[in-house]
Amino acid sequence: MPKDNRIFITLAVDMDRHPKFATLNDAQKFLIVRALMHCREYLTDGQIGMAVWRKMGTDRNRKAVLATGVCSEVPEQNCVIFHDYAEHNQTRAEVEAAKEKARSAGQKGGLRKAANAKRNAHQTPSEALAPARHPLSENVAEIEIEKERTTYVPAAAYESNASEPENDGDANTDLDSWKLVQHTCRDLRGPTKTALRHEVDQLLRAGATHADITTGLQDWMTRPKARPGLLGHLVDDATKVRIAPTTTSAGTHLSHHDRKTAGWDTALEDAKRSLGLVPTATNQAALPTSSDRPLISLVDTDYIEDIA
Repeated sequence: MPKDNRIFITLAVDMDRHPKFATLNDAQKFLIVRALMHCREYLTDGQIGMAVWRKMGTDRNRKAVLATGVCSEVPEQNCVIFHDYAEHNQTRAEVEAAKEKARSAGQKGGLRKAANAKRNAHQTPSEALAPARHPLSENVAEIEIEKERTTYVPAAAYESNASEPENDGDANTDLDSWKLVQHTCRDLRGPTKTALRHEVDQLLRAGATHADITTGLQDWMTRPKARPGLLGHLVDDATKVRIAPTTTSAGTHLSHHDRKTAGWDTALEDAKRSLGLVPTATNQAALPTSSDRPLISLVDTDYIEDIA
């Protein structure tokens, strides 16, 4: 709220019901207030010239105020003096002293500002960026430390073209997670990247490699409605694809879908072998009966591929 620069007088809150003024009506009480305002505005220290006093209110009201003893006429000085004015309101000397103090302080501030501007005008860029000569206070030091904690990593670090090293299980740091997310998801909003960074950080701590996480992030970016929590499953898929055989016995490369279903094919063969449906050197394949039909349908290759 801006400072109120108007002039004020001091009045006790019980002034209108004080026993001294019990015989006065409202007009006579306001005459006292009006007289005090005149003294404060013109810095008369409680004195009012007779010519001014006679223009305030009626003669009856002026006599009633004088009868209370709050003021008295001084014919020698041709004025009316309000007693105890200086005890409750500022005198001329006090007002002038306050103005002089404010003027002196403003002058000193202006001189200091001019000196600083003159000194900075001759400073080189290196001098302007040099550390402060005086040690920072404890509070300022704490603020600077807090800024360092929340600033995190400079933006330039995200734009590096350096190749990403493989995660060996010991480099699961926040810096790695930010780099991975920023490299793949640069155009996303800040909150989304923060959520993804949290997921990547958990994956790094769990032992996922940078390459698998990058593949998972790229897959995640192709799914418009995907949420950050899906990233872990996509990284697991990337890991399974990476460790699965990529070629057949004939040397033909498998498709992405074939590599994902390779595990199902192995499980199917094991199930058939355990049921005696695959002939071996010591065991001929048993012919299926009507009771085996549901089980045969369950392990049917086409059905398994449909699930995959």
